[in-house]
Amino acid sequence: MPLTPVELQKEDQEFQKRKEPIERKLKQATPAEREKTRADRLKHEEEVLDDVFGLYDVEMVGREMLDGRPAILLSFRPRQTFKPKTEEGQRMLHVAGRAWINENDHELARVHLEVIDPISIGLGILAKLQKGATIEYERRQFNDEIWLPVRIEIAFNLRLLLVKGLNKRQIIEYSDHKKYSVDTILKFTEH
Repeated sequence: MPLTPVELQKEDQEFQKRKEPIERKLKQATPAEREKTRADRLKHEEEVLDDVFGLYDVEMVGREMLDGRPAILLSFRPRQTFKPKTEEGQRMLHVAGRAWINENDHELARVHLEVIDPISIGLGILAKLQKGATIEYERRQFNDEIWLPVRIEIAFNLRLLLVKGLNKRQIIEYSDHKKYSVDTILKFTEH
């Protein structure tokens, strides 16, 4: 269900409040600080990818038709002996799933993730994501040229601050994708 104009305006105001301090910090940063931040972010992304590729046992389950197109179905489960280096890797130890890869152009068409063991945040005091939580993400090819998201489904049971339970299911559907042609002019200024 789309947001009302009042809700949309409130969301925009909250976004602006979060965005302004970040923009201010970026403007005040020296080129050396910006480069260090960028290098740190890239290093962290590499470590997360190393964790992902080292963490999972991947098995080819078979082939299936997905939206009339052949797809390779992969199943992945965490290796319990693997020791992740990142916080994200620690959380991924508790997630298994399946992925459908389009056989013709090797694009991810669908992925299903499931929490197989509870995930604690802040030693379980801040939050605890219960076993059975799922995320389903689906993409489709449009005009035989571009892959775009069409559906995301999230279902979870979360315990907050040891007392409040939150049981939620959310479906996000994307539709009416349109193709646009845009002329771009690049202008470079000297500092």
